[in-house]
Amino acid sequence: MTNSKIVLRFTLIFSLFLSIILYSCNKKEARYPGKSGKGQVKQVSFDSMDIKRSFRKLGILVPKTKKQANNFTLKNLEGQKVSLKDFRGKVVFLNFWATWCGSCRAEMPSMQKLYQTLKDKDFVMLGVAVDQTQDPVEPYVELLEMTFPVVYDSDKEVSSRYRLSATPTTYIIDKDGTILGKVVGESDWASKTSIDLFNKLSSR
Repeated sequence: MTNSKIVLRFTLIFSLFLSIILYSCNKKEARYPGKSGKGQVKQVSFDSMDIKRSFRKLGILVPKTKKQANNFTLKNLEGQKVSLKDFRGKVVFLNFWATWCGSCRAEMPSMQKLYQTLKDKDFVMLGVAVDQTQDPVEPYVELLEMTFPVVYDSDKEVSSRYRLSATPTTYIIDKDGTILGKVVGESDWASKTSIDLFNKLSSR
């Protein structure tokens, strides 16, 4: 094989290799968060630094990409069906809990106080009980004087969709159905920081 043919073959192979690399890089860039174009992935953003600071202070984890909360329909204590989409237009405090969960019991009074403070605003609190049976839930609700809506997820279908790994777990959902953040574990939801945060979110 002559030298010219060797050089030509090497040039063609190198050009092909370079084309593959450039194509791969362009493809990744199109899906990069914040970039415009068909593959755009939107990030969760806040219109106030106060809200951002409050999320950090309360330990609320913000998703890397903007996602809609999965809709679901479950029955409440009265046997009526309740769907998440019914609360569109309001900030939703979605809390997964269980009667056997000590941390859940510890944070319930603060949740009740938050609900009492904001129930007349564009805010709704929805408790999802994940007990295997419904029997202990109603006495528990009465004992702790919980007045916010509670639904059952005995078969864990909704818990599975929300990738529940521990109780309590709370999701903060915006008025348009976007998941703003998530907290795993007990929190003081009656703190001034918490009440101020949900006041701002519900007033936007």
